[in-house]
Amino acid sequence: MSEQQPAPDADGAAHVVAPSACHGATPVGEPSDLTEPVRRFVCSVRTMAFVSLASFVLVLWVFTRTARAQVWDERGRMSTGASARAWVHIVDPLTYITIGSVATLLAAFVVIALARQRAGLALAAILVVGGANVTTQLFKAYWPTSPHLWDNSLPSGHSTVAMSLSLAAILVAPSGARRWLVPFAAFGATFVGAGTIVGHWHRPADVWAAFLVCLLWSAGAIGLVLKLQLRRHTRDAKYALRPAAGVVGSMTAGLIFVGLGVRPLDADLKLAEAIVALGVTGLLAAFVVAWVSAAADDNLG
Repeated sequence: MSEQQPAPDADGAAHVVAPSACHGATPVGEPSDLTEPVRRFVCSVRTMAFVSLASFVLVLWVFTRTARAQVWDERGRMSTGASARAWVHIVDPLTYITIGSVATLLAAFVVIALARQRAGLALAAILVVGGANVTTQLFKAYWPTSPHLWDNSLPSGHSTVAMSLSLAAILVAPSGARRWLVPFAAFGATFVGAGTIVGHWHRPADVWAAFLVCLLWSAGAIGLVLKLQLRRHTRDAKYALRPAAGVVGSMTAGLIFVGLGVRPLDADLKLAEAIVALGVTGLLAAFVVAWVSAAADDNLG
């Protein structure tokens, strides 16, 4: 494929005109895996911000302002049990998530972005990790439950760390590599998020809220970098398989959990609650990772 030539815009600045889901037609000879309206929806930072904010507010309100949802959430937390082997391999590793380990990984992502001469992506990684985790800690500390059946634990701090680092890795990665990172990022976020439920550290809604906070900050980071960067870059418009790749990563984490001895505590009702609690967690992780990956490719290159 020939290299695209810069074209002047209304202000006279040169921008690279590249095939895009949002800003142009699919190149001749390259199959389109999504219709144009769906592509516009996928790559829209405004849509991502609206969906994530509305979903977070809904989860926050339902699970901290209604007694029935609070009771179900607590039952979801207690729906599974873990063998000693599962505890060692799933719950114990969560203790290694510390401020030092997070800072080390974030510094590595910043170095990768700067090595690619993409300072904007380094800024995006810092915003996602820093902003999402500060937001989580503020809500955990100051948002009350009403009726006050128990103290608020939403969003989950460990889940926020895992998802924000996964998304930061995707943002700083080269465009061609992002889709290959999707299953690994979904696996990591699911493993930690579901692990906090299995270890009875957090309720399911705590984890879901954490993922949505990370999605919201990702939308803001991508939007900011899109405004700051001086030129567009070649984009990878192969979006359709990313959700499936994310589900594969999440399912792999689930299979590992089952193989290590995670089971419903008792009765069919606990089985249904465990499936909902852990299943929605995995699907949401896959959805968030796939969406950010696609939006980053389309907007940032």
